[in-house]
Amino acid sequence: MSAPADRAQSLLQFAHQALGRGAWEDARRGFTDALAEQEGPEALEGLGLAAWWLDDAAAVFDARERAYRLYVARRDRRGAGRVAMSLAQDAIYFRGQPAIARGWLAALAVLVIGILAGDDVGLSAVVLILVLFTVYFASRLIERLAEQRS
Repeated sequence: MSAPADRAQSLLQFAHQALGRGAWEDARRGFTDALAEQEGPEALEGLGLAAWWLDDAAAVFDARERAYRLYVARRDRRGAGRVAMSLAQDAIYFRGQPAIARGWLAALAVLVIGILAGDDVGLSAVVLILVLFTVYFASRLIERLAEQRS
């Protein structure tokens, strides 16, 4: 590993420990410093979580959307799926946007199909049906939450 990568790993470790202690500002600073050394989806995902706890919606969306793109570029379906789920929740809680949340849930569904079924077309069809039912019921729940919020 290079010196910047080693330093970024050390900063990530510090930032995750700060999250564990509930030291949100320290965590944000650690993730921001790690990103200055080396941009990676893990640091962005962590920054999004720290910003969430600090109720900084703009930073939440910026960090998580960038993390999602980097995970997708890396073909890390699990990482992208985790962030897509968070963005679906954020769309409701921060912005009251159920349609945007459904879009993130649809992205999550595609990622889950890829994780569970891989290249097996028959299994992909079965998983797709199960995921679509799940997305449908989740979107109904999201609509109800948005109505309650109004």
